[in-house]
Amino acid sequence: MKNKEYWQKRAEAVAGEQFKKAGEYVTSLIKEYEKAKLSIQRDIEIFYQRFAMENKVDLAEAKKLLGGKELAEFKMTLEEFTEKAKNNIDGIWEQQLNNVSYKVRVSRLEALQIQIQHQMEMLMDSQQKSMNKLLSDIYEDTYYRNIYELQKGLGVGVEFAKLDTQTIEKAIHQKWMEGDFSSRIWDNKSKLLTELQTNLVQSFIRGDSIDITSRILAKRMDVSRSRAATLVNTESANIASRATMTSYKNSGVVKQYENLATLDLKTSDICRAMDGKVFNVAEMQPGLNAPPFHANCRTTTLAYFPDVEDEERIARDIDGKVYKVDGNISYKNWYDQHVVGKYGKEEAAILEKKIKNAAKDKEQYVRYKAILGKDAPRSFDKFQELKYNNTEDWNRLKSDYRKHNAYNKIIANEPAITQDLKEISDFTGVDMVGLEFRVKSKESYLRKINSDSDGSLDPRVIDETILSTNDVIRYTYQDTVDNLVDAYNKVTEKLLERNYSEIKVKNFWVNRNSAYKGVNCTFRSPEGQNFEVQFHTPESFALKNGELHRLYEEARQDGVTPERYAELTYKMIELSSKLTEPQNIREIKSRR
Repeated sequence: MKNKEYWQKRAEAVAGEQFKKAGEYVTSLIKEYEKAKLSIQRDIEIFYQRFAMENKVDLAEAKKLLGGKELAEFKMTLEEFTEKAKNNIDGIWEQQLNNVSYKVRVSRLEALQIQIQHQMEMLMDSQQKSMNKLLSDIYEDTYYRNIYELQKGLGVGVEFAKLDTQTIEKAIHQKWMEGDFSSRIWDNKSKLLTELQTNLVQSFIRGDSIDITSRILAKRMDVSRSRAATLVNTESANIASRATMTSYKNSGVVKQYENLATLDLKTSDICRAMDGKVFNVAEMQPGLNAPPFHANCRTTTLAYFPDVEDEERIARDIDGKVYKVDGNISYKNWYDQHVVGKYGKEEAAILEKKIKNAAKDKEQYVRYKAILGKDAPRSFDKFQELKYNNTEDWNRLKSDYRKHNAYNKIIANEPAITQDLKEISDFTGVDMVGLEFRVKSKESYLRKINSDSDGSLDPRVIDETILSTNDVIRYTYQDTVDNLVDAYNKVTEKLLERNYSEIKVKNFWVNRNSAYKGVNCTFRSPEGQNFEVQFHTPESFALKNGELHRLYEEARQDGVTPERYAELTYKMIELSSKLTEPQNIREIKSRR
């Protein structure tokens, strides 16, 4: 009889074939999700092209009924959907489409939701069929490969039962962890459909633009795709484990099996604990005493023969290089001897974190690199070294990322806000001035955030400071002293009509000791972005950007003496006091 090392290699080879099949299927599944996502995005684009006002669709507009021509076009689309749904496994979606086709009143929103649901039904039906084929192939291939390896390893012929279609179907639909692969696919579909339709309605309630709506739904699709990939890997591991146990039972010679975890630092705690444990084949239960023990489980099993000598088994070092260790070593002993013994307990724990978190850390590093550029660590290794070995510098890097990322998100909202405010200017006849200064520079923004937060690295302090900084995007409307109040009222009214919210108003004209004169307002866009709007006369605007600005910049410099600061403040107050007060300006009350 062959030694234990032989059985380990053969078990790993059989498992490797099934992991490969699952991996290839996941690749094709990702492509199917991308196709469905693009189809949904096209449906949304067409919807916005038809019904959007100023690139937005509110819920009331979405709930309007389809007109005669629109309804006729939708009925033709339903016929196309129904034809495609005829091949679906359970026929439920075909019946639902038939029911809708008889309706004479269909809202725009309902039509779009049906289009989105059709993409989901087709995607999940395809996944159901292809998963059934994948699991059947894995079960059959694993079963016969194990029988072959047993015959070769034992050096004798082994009688075994030939698999039939009914046996395979029964195996792949056998419930475990409260369900089978089919029920889990439909659970994923229901969850995704609910998420998509809920997010769609919420987008219409907020009046989101097409870009925001598409981005939100695409993100939900990506989450579902990740769930589907995990499902494939876990169900494949389960069915391979069941096929292995069936081959052991049918061989008549294998009475016990041993769990074999991977000797590297990626291995989960449960798999570490189960490594080397021997159980009776007749008592095998996936998830309890046989793999898979968790999602994306890599543990396999091998036939256990008590009288077989242990020689060597394969392990991997932190660089992924393969080496051999005593075949009788357990995961715990391997970890203590080859990891802790080599690196020490503290360093071993850090190495383990680096390896286990490598995938997520790489995603994080890509984000940091994209936002911080040359200020990010030069390599992924340096990034992880900083993250796990230098708390102070890591907190500083996180702080920098937080500030830069927030600035980029704020700036991304600027074009849509600027477009709205320009249109309001054209409609009301109130001039906009200083548009070239509407965006605060990143350097100025960072200086303000660092100053207002006292250089804190606390994420809560930074977030609160960013949230209270409302002038990264800022605009100025200008009118005469006779018309400024009327201009303020007209612009504010139009902003509110477009679902902007007034957050704060500060009328500096009413304070005779103010070094600055103007009406400063904070508004919030429908997308949730705060920005500042100032109202000035030509005279007050010229002063603000001229001599007053020069004095203000000197006063805010580090190192200015108290005496000089007082002198500068007095000069600013004196200059502002000479401005002509706009008519009825005191009617505008400061509020927040």
